[in-house]
Amino acid sequence: MKKFILIIAGILFIISIIVVFSHLTRKKYYNTVTSGIVIAKNHDTEGIFSIDLSIIKNKNYETEIKKIIVKNENIWNLIQIEHSYFVNFSWITGKLPVLEEIEINNEYKKKYDSIHKDDYE
Repeated sequence: MKKFILIIAGILFIISIIVVFSHLTRKKYYNTVTSGIVIAKNHDTEGIFSIDLSIIKNKNYETEIKKIIVKNENIWNLIQIEHSYFVNFSWITGKLPVLEEIEINNEYKKKYDSIHKDDYE
């Protein structure tokens, strides 16, 4: 009977270790919706289109530049530098974000310009 209990305990221990390690190595999927100003458009020799988006990242109005992959060349062609957009992008741990949706957001540009007016002078 003792041997049976030890075998069951050992099996449960091995299963729990497998579950914990598989959870730790799993890639995590993220999705973000934000507004930002497109400050650059990029196209490399491999046919990958991307934009650099300047977003306000905290309450101190510090900005962050996010490089976002645009899978559709037609959408990439319609995006304009120095324009503001609502963007929805997703990414997997360790990979660049990919654009899911984009829409013009003129109000954000006004807010961004008023916060960063000293940067332009």
